[in-house]
Amino acid sequence: MPVVTAINGQSAYFYGGVFDIEKDEEVISGNFFNDFLQLDLDKMAWTQLELASKKDLKSKRRRNKEDDSEEVVPDNGDSEPSAEQEQPIVVSDSGVFKVTMAPKVHCNVQSTGQNLAEKSAVFQPSPRINCGLAIKQGILYLYGGMFEDGERELTFSDLYSIDVRKLDEWKTIIEDDAFKMEWLVSESESESEEEDDDSDSGSEMEIN
Repeated sequence: MPVVTAINGQSAYFYGGVFDIEKDEEVISGNFFNDFLQLDLDKMAWTQLELASKKDLKSKRRRNKEDDSEEVVPDNGDSEPSAEQEQPIVVSDSGVFKVTMAPKVHCNVQSTGQNLAEKSAVFQPSPRINCGLAIKQGILYLYGGMFEDGERELTFSDLYSIDVRKLDEWKTIIEDDAFKMEWLVSESESESEEEDDDSDSGSEMEIN
């Protein structure tokens, strides 16, 4: 898996990877990934980096402005809890020990589904291995790599960049055109396929 270390030496970034699946003794297929990972070299902790959608960034900026404009009102204990907020439930109270249950946390399923759909729509470079990574002034650059599609081996020449401090979007510098190319079968491949066909037909005639 390709890796690049930040200038401060505190973080390392990884992209892509492959997991080989052995179907039988002769056939091995690869499951390629486009995971974007960060390793904290001080704490030795892994983090999978996820890009925030534009809607999330706008709502975050709006919340920050609202927080700055709102005044802090001291709570004197006179305010009543809102209707949506549930109080802890007292299960047992013997006068010495009191057992309580925490309130239920309500999850907005509709908003969660919308957030997942928006995150899935965020662009990210395609799965690959052996790509080139470099960092300059907080900008990470990703170049090329390799991908296997059946018997085809694709070599990328695309180029992307992302601000690792914001993690807002991948910017395309050179577009990926590997999947737009036409795959041409070489003469050696066609001859080997013909030999395999001849050997199969010969074995069938001997059996008959």
